[in-house]
Amino acid sequence: MSNPVFDHEIYRIAHPVMQKLVKQAVKAREFQATFPNLYNELIRIRDVILRQLVNLLTEKYKERKSLPIEQIKIEVEIIVFGRQLLNHVMGYCQTRQLVDEDIFLLNHLLQPDELTSIFEELYCIFWENIKSYEEWTQFPNFSTNLKRILNEKYFLPDLLPFWDIKSLFLDYLKIYIEYHNFKNSKDIKGTNITQVPSYHEVRNAIKGLKIYGTPLQKSTKSFIGCSPLDANLPPSKFINLHLNLEEDVSNLPVLLSKFIHEFMATRLDNQRNGTDAQPIIDNKVSEKIHSLSIILDDCANSLEVLKRADAILTALISLIYYDKIFETKINKGNIQQFESANYSKFMLSEIHGSANQTIIENAINQDRRNSINHTGMDYFSDLFQTLYELLENDKDIKTIKPKKATIFITCGMRDILYEHTFSKASLSKGLNDMVKNLSPENLYEIINL
Repeated sequence: MSNPVFDHEIYRIAHPVMQKLVKQAVKAREFQATFPNLYNELIRIRDVILRQLVNLLTEKYKERKSLPIEQIKIEVEIIVFGRQLLNHVMGYCQTRQLVDEDIFLLNHLLQPDELTSIFEELYCIFWENIKSYEEWTQFPNFSTNLKRILNEKYFLPDLLPFWDIKSLFLDYLKIYIEYHNFKNSKDIKGTNITQVPSYHEVRNAIKGLKIYGTPLQKSTKSFIGCSPLDANLPPSKFINLHLNLEEDVSNLPVLLSKFIHEFMATRLDNQRNGTDAQPIIDNKVSEKIHSLSIILDDCANSLEVLKRADAILTALISLIYYDKIFETKINKGNIQQFESANYSKFMLSEIHGSANQTIIENAINQDRRNSINHTGMDYFSDLFQTLYELLENDKDIKTIKPKKATIFITCGMRDILYEHTFSKASLSKGLNDMVKNLSPENLYEIINL
């Protein structure tokens, strides 16, 4: 393994997180590329579930806690988003498995049977809405097939992030520029930088990533959890990795990495006993866990095209570029016809040995092409203008002598020597290839439709 360009903690923490977020963004777009109308409906259903989840938790707080309403709102938000309860609910809507204990919820708000009851109520809301969608589209056996499609390729909570790719691009660009402010192998304006960041500098540099969370990346065969929920037992002192013997070996680094992070989080939760008390942190344990996490994250995020820090920037720009094409071709075309053709293609794949299979497949593909909006738009020039406007409007980024966004855009940050240049020529050569490397069968196909 070659030495990285950046030799400091900001890079070692942020890079694997960014690799995961890019892969999550790609996976969400792959699902959207197949079921664009359903994707919009899933966002609506998630928002319905979110409102009901907040209402249910708020009522429990009012019953059991003497707190001002504003404090209740804050604590509910922490549970729903900070502790990813909404994501776990969405995962339950797919798997109907509840294996995670949340000590805060169990000790201070809900009994295990109450938590299960909430999850089950929201599960029913989800599938009632999907059934209504099936009736509206008249897709045969859609609810049943959707479960299969999700379980084979996707994990529902990771398909519906609350963040957008443009914000992630801007936040990562700031971190990428910050990389160059500390020990690295580059010659920056004749300066060889060797200083390492302090704890506070690391924390400040990566704090922008906190809002994006961590993809759950659930395996459909193996899972991590404590002991089964039991109202008569105290929260478990053990965390278990239930590894299916038929698990895809390529999933092992992800599962082990998640297991280690879950171990540390559960360990701290046990120390705090579900309160806001400051836990006792053993630095030696933390260092060993961190070193092991770096190795596992490197294996788990082994997509070669995302190995380099600058490749993450290109990948994010390529997804902004893809979104422009998708919005014009699919969302502004006949989106319902496009989705119907895709579902017909799925149904055809379930039929083996049909005498007319090739003829039917050709007809479906023609139907897909007919649903596309072809405008002859110059997507790339529009993209470069979008990048320029994003950078110009960000308060932390300064554009250097930005006369016009035609050939180059150079930008930097206050008190940092490094300046980054986006070249229109370089991007125009690399974006299609990046999309192809990220998703050759889905996103790249949309670009070429």
